[in-house]
Amino acid sequence: MSHALVRRMPALDGVTFVAAAGFGLLGNDWLFAAAVGVLWAIWRMLPDDNGPPILALAMTYQWVQVTVGMFYALLTGRTLLPMLSIDYRPIVIISLIGVLALSVGLYLGRTMAIGSRSADSAPRPDLALTWGILLTAYATAIVAEASARKFAFQYPSLTQPILALMSIRLITLYILLRRLAKPKFRIVAIGCLTVFEAVLNATGYFANFREPLVLAIVAVLEVFDRRRREQVVAVAAFVVALALCSLVWINIRAAFRAEIDSRESFNTSARLDRIGALASDWWRRGDSNHFDDVDFLVERVWAIYYPGLALNRVPSVIPHTDGTLLGAAISHVLQPRIFFPEKPELPSDSDLVRKYSGVFVAGRESNTSIAFGYVAESYVDFGVPLMYLPIAAFGVISGVIYGLFQRLIRHAEIRIPVVVVAFWLGLFLFERSWANFIGFSLTIYVYVGAAAWLLDRFLLIKFEAAEPPVHVGPRPFPSAVP
Repeated sequence: MSHALVRRMPALDGVTFVAAAGFGLLGNDWLFAAAVGVLWAIWRMLPDDNGPPILALAMTYQWVQVTVGMFYALLTGRTLLPMLSIDYRPIVIISLIGVLALSVGLYLGRTMAIGSRSADSAPRPDLALTWGILLTAYATAIVAEASARKFAFQYPSLTQPILALMSIRLITLYILLRRLAKPKFRIVAIGCLTVFEAVLNATGYFANFREPLVLAIVAVLEVFDRRRREQVVAVAAFVVALALCSLVWINIRAAFRAEIDSRESFNTSARLDRIGALASDWWRRGDSNHFDDVDFLVERVWAIYYPGLALNRVPSVIPHTDGTLLGAAISHVLQPRIFFPEKPELPSDSDLVRKYSGVFVAGRESNTSIAFGYVAESYVDFGVPLMYLPIAAFGVISGVIYGLFQRLIRHAEIRIPVVVVAFWLGLFLFERSWANFIGFSLTIYVYVGAAAWLLDRFLLIKFEAAEPPVHVGPRPFPSAVP
């Protein structure tokens, strides 16, 4: 799945052209062809010779959040509720250009940071950790996660660093998945580990089952060979599982969250039992209702409703803010709460949606936050076309950081999992506000990146010490180094 491999696929351009033309003709709308073109551009720019295409996958997920509703309606003939409330085409167009601008920024930033890799002749070892250390770290992370999450929210100044460092569990999981995927592809072991993680993560307040399934897909794609049937089956099975789990979750989450909020004691076993009961009740409702459930899932993933409402109100009802939202987000990020514990809270994302979309959505009073995303906030700030400049700039910054990770972390077994987890978590959500997008992304890059670099330096010293010395010419003095 490397960039070079994509360039060697002569059928890619032809398939893209046929798909673009086919959807455009079927939908009688050039927007379908343009959407396929944006997806083609993402995969032309963002695959990577040095690991799995995590940037392309993250931006593809954003692309899905922008376009899924219109393709779903075209293919099924069903009308989604957002289509009855807004004209979806303008906000889809603006959002597609935003996703493309971020992708171009990532490409430029990564290219600037990596430069010429041919000049890099330093050793780049692969394996970094023994099985014993790896399994011990994984077990410890599982046990410690619940306590760490509770501790993080009790001390607001430490919340972001602790949440960022908690991604180490996912990094450890990905290392395990990589080891099970190569040199021998162990499909049963990969499946069992992924199911265990998905079930364990399904008991939380949010859709945390998604990350283990995504990481399993990425781990298979890292070694993917379409001629190997078990790898094709694995990817297909994980994609289907992700879709089915999302469908079940979106239809039972309200009842499950209500029980979490109302019960003082609700251990993991009890939560699993309750999820099973709710899922069983949902399934027995009948096939006729499940079509509506699929509609509901697509409507939830298709993150254009609130941005579309904001597009209708700004600037006709409410003027552009001339950068106020982005400025507040940057100012907030530049004052980490660990050093500025008294800094004020940012306005709730829901408050911004209420103001600019004109809909009274659930907010902090119900322990909920609803954002309409960085593209909509950039539009509210600057309007078209200036709104795309900060989006592209953030892409360049993220791309530079990505390139620095690739250059500075030499052990592949550390570098690839860190890059995969950090940049998936940092980039995949389209509906993330500027404050969360910039703040969470940079926090995870800084804390996880620094920890990974220090571990890599320590292991590299051991690696270089273990290499036999190479002598050129006579040595005038005996070496004291063994």
